[in-house]
Amino acid sequence: MSQALNNLSVGATVEVPVKNEYQSILGQTLVFKIADKNHAGYPANSVTLITDKIIALLPFDAKEPSNSNSDRQNYGNNRYSYANLLRWLNSNATAGNWYSAKHAADASPASARVSVNPYDTWAGFLTMLDDNFSATLINTVQIVVRNTVTDGGSYETVTSKMFLASTTEVGLANENSIAEGSKLALFSDDTSRIAYCTQAAIDTSQYSGNPTTSVAWPCWLRTPDASTAYIVRMINPSGTLGVSSSYLGSFGIRPVCNLASEILVSGYPNADGNYEFVWNAAPNIPVRFGGAWKNSTPFVKQDGAWKPVTNAYVKQIGAWKETV
Repeated sequence: MSQALNNLSVGATVEVPVKNEYQSILGQTLVFKIADKNHAGYPANSVTLITDKIIALLPFDAKEPSNSNSDRQNYGNNRYSYANLLRWLNSNATAGNWYSAKHAADASPASARVSVNPYDTWAGFLTMLDDNFSATLINTVQIVVRNTVTDGGSYETVTSKMFLASTTEVGLANENSIAEGSKLALFSDDTSRIAYCTQAAIDTSQYSGNPTTSVAWPCWLRTPDASTAYIVRMINPSGTLGVSSSYLGSFGIRPVCNLASEILVSGYPNADGNYEFVWNAAPNIPVRFGGAWKNSTPFVKQDGAWKPVTNAYVKQIGAWKETV
């Protein structure tokens, strides 16, 4: 028996299958945690998910050798709307084809331009996930601060299906006194922000100082340090606010997304404690039987859609005739 995603409580976890050819990068499944429901400023009647763990260690953005700003030449770009990471997270492209320049000085996260863990040759993130899941992601508008050094200060909006959380959304300080959205229900204190890596993230990483799955690890936020052109805010292993240079590839990511509240999941968690998405399931209709309400499914699939059975027929003397 299935149920609506919205029935699950904040903190419940849901599994998303990873396609076979990409399991060497992400593992067999990704586990998402419900971070909020009907979150202010997000799409109406949606459920917000964030990966339960750090799913990869990657640079936020690569060095930009032709940028007129020397910091961005040497340490990468902290403008989220230009970030390599944002493009990769939202790409359905095949291996090596997700990157395209967003501005004249932009550069891909190839090995020569990041400290470690290049990903320019990877397929797009959405390509790696179950197609049903990727197809149901809802476009979400995010508020993002701009630095005061090169980008004019204030803030801008970015629309995407997969994104990184902001300092505001995880319950940390507003950058430059600007609220980038509002706090997600999942985050209440430093402990709630602490994250650990999946085994796949560790196995895929080329960083010499990789952690174990039991060691808390820093992860990127989308918020820039507003006083620089290259530093990005992050969550420290202690759950407090930290910073680092964009091109450094030893820090983790926990993607966020929104799905419609009515999407179906399993009625009970699996052996790993996670619910599973139920795709293309026939609708359930409760009927009274033996003094109790039970689920009935009088539907058939026709032309790719589930339709109610309204007529019954029997074959009589070589012809189909309607029964009453």
